[in-house]
Amino acid sequence: WPLVCNGIYLRPSDLARSPLEVIPIAGHVAGHFRVAPKSGFDVNPVTWHTLADHGVAIRGEDPAKLEIHTDVPELRRWSLGNLNSYWRRWAQRRLDAPALPRRAAAGGVLGAPRLHCTVATGAIVTKESAAAYALETFDREWHPLIREALAFWHGGPPLRPYRYRPVHLRRDASEFVSTVIASANR
Repeated sequence: WPLVCNGIYLRPSDLARSPLEVIPIAGHVAGHFRVAPKSGFDVNPVTWHTLADHGVAIRGEDPAKLEIHTDVPELRRWSLGNLNSYWRRWAQRRLDAPALPRRAAAGGVLGAPRLHCTVATGAIVTKESAAAYALETFDREWHPLIREALAFWHGGPPLRPYRYRPVHLRRDASEFVSTVIASANR
């Protein structure tokens, strides 16, 4: 994910509507600029809530003065849908892969619990907060994996047991993400 800045281009009035009804004008994702309609994963309830709660104006109106649509039940439904679509495919692809880089494992091990937390509480949390949430929420058997993901996130070396058996990282990350999805659906 080096040196990329994702963003979407909208009409100001779009923010007052549900993001599920908005088609962006254009978007920039992972180094690719695209025009609508294939331009806007970031047009979603998480983005709207984050902008409403933590937005910082670089140019234009202060986000606190904007009418930004927020709907916690919609946010929870969208987050569960994202777990059941994107993250379910992520877990299956990783299980079938010959190897999994630490970066990808950390993305899944910290990313899926972020959405689980949103489904359960309506809150949007950071990956570090998702790790703390996962340590409190999921069985102790997953704690070494969660700590390994957090170690990567903080720039640390691989932890045991993954330092000596990286093949287990792929399997464990896939199984953990599947566990998170099953839990969220309950």
